[in-house]
Amino acid sequence: MQPTSVEIGGASKKSVFEIVKDVRSAEKRGSPIAVETAQDMARAAGYETPEDVNFAFGNPGSENWASYNPSTSPKSEIVSWDEYFQGGKFQITVDRGVLWDPQKAMRMVVHELYEINGLRKAFESAGGKMSREAVEATINRLHQEAIQVEKAAWERWKSLPKRQQLTQ
Repeated sequence: MQPTSVEIGGASKKSVFEIVKDVRSAEKRGSPIAVETAQDMARAAGYETPEDVNFAFGNPGSENWASYNPSTSPKSEIVSWDEYFQGGKFQITVDRGVLWDPQKAMRMVVHELYEINGLRKAFESAGGKMSREAVEATINRLHQEAIQVEKAAWERWKSLPKRQQLTQ
């Protein structure tokens, strides 16, 4: 059984209906959904955003909905988990354009959360540091898996009981 309400900020709960209402409100205003709404959709489908992860707007690179990069020099052979953090948060750069499509936005959140969770586990297993080559191989593997995970999460979202269904 999938959750029909989600924790928002600890004490309050947002139902799936309320999340759909947020999406519909954005559509009526002719504006994109908030990244928090995409996170709420992902949360309702079973993907919680950890407290140490931050979605920030910027240029994630051509043809990408989102990206994350360590702060080390590209020439550095060793990458530390801590190098992905800025201000105590793992930074994910998001293209604002993805928020115009609720399905893409929700899938982007799930995709990135899946990759980050796998990357976190890989760094933990490696003692907090990995070779750049190992990081790239891990991210490539996780990216391929995340494509299937995001599709499944969207199907879960669509199957949740709602008073109104999203058209996409």
